[in-house]
Amino acid sequence: MKTSSLSHSLDQVLGPLQDSMSPEFKRTLAQYRVNAKFQKQLDRLAKKNTEGKLTPEEKREYRNHLSALKVITILRVQARRQLTELVQA
Repeated sequence: MKTSSLSHSLDQVLGPLQDSMSPEFKRTLAQYRVNAKFQKQLDRLAKKNTEGKLTPEEKREYRNHLSALKVITILRVQARRQLTELVQA
C-alpha cells in the first residue's frame, strides 16, 4: 500500500510538469535507461539485499536508488501514455 500511495502522489505531482514537456523530450524520457555503472551498482546492492548482507549505509543507498527509479519509472510511463495519446489524436 505504501508503494501505491507513493506512486499516486508522484503521479499527481509530476503529471502537470509533464504536460509542459515537448514531444521530443517525452520520447527521450520514454526511452531512458540508467547507465551501466548505476545498473551494476544497483544489481550488486540487490544481490546483497537478497542475501541479507547489506550494511546500514548500503540499505540507505539501495532505498535511495529504488526511490529514484520509481520517480523515473512514473515519468516514463506518463511520457509513453502522452505520446500514445498524441499519435491517436
